Amino acid sequence: MTERLTNIRVKNLKPKSLRYKIFDYLGKGLHIVIQPTGNKSWYMKYRIAGKEKSLFLGRYPELSVKEARELCHDEHKKTSKGIDVSKERVLERQRIMLSASEAKSKSFKDICNAWVEQKKKSNEQKGKEAHGRLNKYVYPIFNDIPITEIKTYMLEDCCKEIRDEHGYYETARKTRQDFINICMYAVKRDYIENNIARDIDYLERIKEVESHPAITDKRKINEFGEVIRKLYTSKENIVLATAIKLLPHVFARPSELRRMKWSDIDFTHAEWTYRITKVTNGFTQKIDRIVPLSPQVMSLIRELYKETGNFEYCFPANTKTGFINKKHLSDAVDCVGIDRRVQSIHGFRASFRTFSDEVLKWRPEIARQQMGHKVFDKNGRAYNRTLFLSERINMMNEWSNWLDKIRMKAEDNYFVTRRNQKSYRDVATDSP
Repeated sequence: MTERLTNIRVKNLKPKSLRYKIFDYLGKGLHIVIQPTGNKSWYMKYRIAGKEKSLFLGRYPELSVKEARELCHDEHKKTSKGIDVSKERVLERQRIMLSASEAKSKSFKDICNAWVEQKKKSNEQKGKEAHGRLNKYVYPIFNDIPITEIKTYMLEDCCKEIRDEHGYYETARKTRQDFINICMYAVKRDYIENNIARDIDYLERIKEVESHPAITDKRKINEFGEVIRKLYTSKENIVLATAIKLLPHVFARPSELRRMKWSDIDFTHAEWTYRITKVTNGFTQKIDRIVPLSPQVMSLIRELYKETGNFEYCFPANTKTGFINKKHLSDAVDCVGIDRRVQSIHGFRASFRTFSDEVLKWRPEIARQQMGHKVFDKNGRAYNRTLFLSERINMMNEWSNWLDKIRMKAEDNYFVTRRNQKSYRDVATDSP
């Protein structure tokens, strides 16, 4: 049956006991099929090499009469050139499925590296700079996560961490633009459908954040050892002396160390577990942190327990909070002769981040996990607090051993220097 089809006519077509079809009067093989269930679908009949075939165009009312005619007309042009539109559609579907499968196997790092290589071809210097940012701040977080598992909030959190934790606004801004370009590259190659990085909020410049002074140069390890040595010469009471000795060993934030409670110390498993509060995108989140305690740290804590074990806090003080404040720590560090313009009390975290990677060769994601930074797994979920725990225990023990090693070397150098100075004074006194 052939007739002039309109939207009203098609809408009023009633189902029958058997499926039936009506061809459109304009020809081109367009017809609508009405099923006994009442479903209505558009099809196009065509011939290729003398063989009659049918192509599904869409369902009514999602596809109107006018839209069906236009689509049929476009497909008819292809068939007139000898193209089998049904086979072409199957191949397109297979291509899409193959692209999706390939995308799942491609990690975010793979896509970033491919984009960097393309960037270097147009601008070698900018490509190298982008690779440096990605290698230092991005890869340790995302590791082997497939590109299809990356979410906007993950990229945004990474940018904000660069700005807030490291204090590098310009680097964060450039990294945001890198993400946009990388995702655009991925969209063009069908690894992802949309450029999710375009939804990252524009990064506002917060108040200037000065990086906490810290020794992070491998050529200054001896200088860092001298800082550790001086911490162990403290003549303060056991509370402050222990607090500043622990700073480089546990490299927690000074505010977290000052709040340490005896109830948070597990003497059996040598662990310090405490809860911190983080505000992300306006939401408050409670996060538990586990700090494995090395034998050196446990020795210091056991001695401290003999003096302050009856208090709630490990480092009690006559303050409103009940524990020592920031000035107590700063003054204690000043008293042992450490220049806080070179090594601040907060800077021990940065020193650990550098030396654990460049000297002790620990994987960055393990160090980041211990520092309380976000590290995502291959499915895009933030790792839980217990991940890498056995590796972190080994890392913390090795870190304390390394601190002892450079401290002992600094002590040897100190005593040799003192002896030489004394010998020089004796010679000067005996000379006529």
